[in-house]
Amino acid sequence: QYGFNLVMSHPHAVNEIALSLNNKNPRMKALVLELLAAVCLVRGGHEIILAAFDNFKEVQGEWER
Repeated sequence: QYGFNLVMSHPHAVNEIALSLNNKNPRMKALVLELLAAVCLVRGGHEIILAAFDNFKEVQGEWER
């Protein structure tokens, strides 16, 4: 819980975690998705995840989320 709260309090932590999806290792992708799913369970988490995927889109030069 303490570590999760630290991650949630850092302004760029969830963005950096989402950027880890750009990895060829399927196990890494699965772990990242589990972490992002956990964020969705907290109040306001869904919006945080959507913002992280918007950031991913911009950084990766994608057209859509």
